[in-house]
Amino acid sequence: MKHLMLALFTIGLLAACGSSGPTQSEIRAAFEQEIPGLLELKEFKLEQARNTGSDENPVWVARVIATLAPREATYEIDTVEDGVRILKQVRAAGERINTYGTARSVRNDKGWRHSFQYDGSTDPALGRPLSEYGAGALVAGTPEADALLAEIKRKREEARIAEETRLAEEAAERKRNEEAEAAKRKRIEEAVAKYRAEFAPESLSRFQYGCDRGHIGKSYHYLVQDASPEGGGECRGTDAYMPNSNFVRCIVHAGVLARGESGVVKVTIGGSQRHFVGSPRNGINSVSAGDAYCSYQVELAEKLRVTD
Repeated sequence: MKHLMLALFTIGLLAACGSSGPTQSEIRAAFEQEIPGLLELKEFKLEQARNTGSDENPVWVARVIATLAPREATYEIDTVEDGVRILKQVRAAGERINTYGTARSVRNDKGWRHSFQYDGSTDPALGRPLSEYGAGALVAGTPEADALLAEIKRKREEARIAEETRLAEEAAERKRNEEAEAAKRKRIEEAVAKYRAEFAPESLSRFQYGCDRGHIGKSYHYLVQDASPEGGGECRGTDAYMPNSNFVRCIVHAGVLARGESGVVKVTIGGSQRHFVGSPRNGINSVSAGDAYCSYQVELAEKLRVTD
C-alpha cells in the first residue's frame, strides 16, 4: 500500500443500531479493517460527533484521532550500489504515528456503512518491511553494508587512479611524439637549407631526353624521407642509373639508404651511356636497359635521424 491514507474508503459493516447512531466501538472496528496489516491501532478517539442528515436518514460525522504503530521496522531504498539495494530505516517497530481525519457513517438497512477521509496533512511515510526487499538487500549502517560500500569505494578509487595514470601516460607519450616530430622537422629543415635540397621525385626523367653538356658533371641534392622502394617503376642499371628509373629503388639498390631510412642524397649527372646493366643488390633487383642521353650516380650527403 503506497500511502497509509487513501481518499475515502467505503466499508460495509452490519451492526446493531440505536437511535443515537453508531457506537465508537463499531467505528473503531471498521477503521481497524481498513488500515494495512503492517500497522497496529494503538489509540482511537472520536470528537465532535453529529448527525448531518435527518432522523429518517441519519448521516453521522465525527473527527477521528488515531494513533498507529508499525508491527516491525520499515525501510526504503537509499541507494543501489553494484546492483545491491542499500536500505535506510523509515520507521522503527512500535513507533507511534498520529493520524487525523473524518469518519462518516450512513444508515444501511439495519446497520451502518462507514467511510473514512483523512486530512491532507496526514500522509506519513511508512516504508516497507525488510522481507519485501529480498535477501540481497542490506541495511545502511550494518557491518555487511559498510563492508560492501568500503569495497566499492576502494575499487572506484583504484579505477580513478588507473584512469588518471593512463591519461597521464597518454599525455606524456603525445608530448614525446610531438617533441620528436618537431626535432625531426627541424633536422629536415636544416638539412634542406644546408644542401638546398629538393624533395625526391619519383624519377629523374627530366634528364632522360633533356640532358645537355650543361647538366653533365653537375650535382643535385634531394631529400628522401623513409625510403620505400615498393613504389611503381623499375631501377635500371648498376652504379650508373638510367634517369627514368624509380629514384628511391635505385638509392636502396646503391646502398645509399636502407629501407625506411631518411637522408639527403647527392646526385651527379653523367653523360650518355649505351647500355645499363642490371644486378641484384640490397634486396632490389635492377634491370638492364638500352642507351640514354644521360645517366646518374648517387651518394649519401647526410643521413637524417628521424627518431630520438
